[in-house]
Amino acid sequence: MSELVEFRPHPNYAQRCWINACIVYLLGFEIWVAPIAIWLAVDESPVWGLALLVVPTILFVVGSALYIPAWVASIRYAMTDEEIVVHKGVFGRAHKIVPYRTVTNVTTTRAWLDRLWLNIGNVHVQTAGSGGTAAAEERLVGLSNFEEIRDEVVRNLRRYRADASPSLGGGEAGATAPGQETADDDVQRRMLEELRRIRQLLESQE
Repeated sequence: MSELVEFRPHPNYAQRCWINACIVYLLGFEIWVAPIAIWLAVDESPVWGLALLVVPTILFVVGSALYIPAWVASIRYAMTDEEIVVHKGVFGRAHKIVPYRTVTNVTTTRAWLDRLWLNIGNVHVQTAGSGGTAAAEERLVGLSNFEEIRDEVVRNLRRYRADASPSLGGGEAGATAPGQETADDDVQRRMLEELRRIRQLLESQE
């Protein structure tokens, strides 16, 4: 039976969410509305100007205070010998499975705030199903031990590739008699070549 390893984002990830929310709020609201509200408060209608400044800010603070802790608490990750599982969502729950057979690259990222203040990082898992783009198929965010998680993903991936290789054309399991090659054999050969390329990508990260 596959060993199950479960983990969650570090509590500092909640601070990161607050910072992101404040940046979005300031850029999306205050820069455009604050000058109008100040003008109303000073020259036209002090009550409406004050309300235009205060009410949205109160709604933002209260909404964020309720949503952000619930969002961080909803995130749960799990790893087995064959796949990565991600659970998240507040109003609607998302359950995503990333099989190791589809993984093409594993990287880590850290913003300057994460590095200098929050001491957290992210693990990006890119798969063959990402449409050929550079975007990660799944992100494991807000991890204090992100490097250990990355190394564990890579170890599991290598172990899975090694276990899967015999059934994909290597050794006796992949042997065929002369003149008996089939379409399945051709598919297995192509899959083996893809696995070799993936292995080279993983080795280049060491």
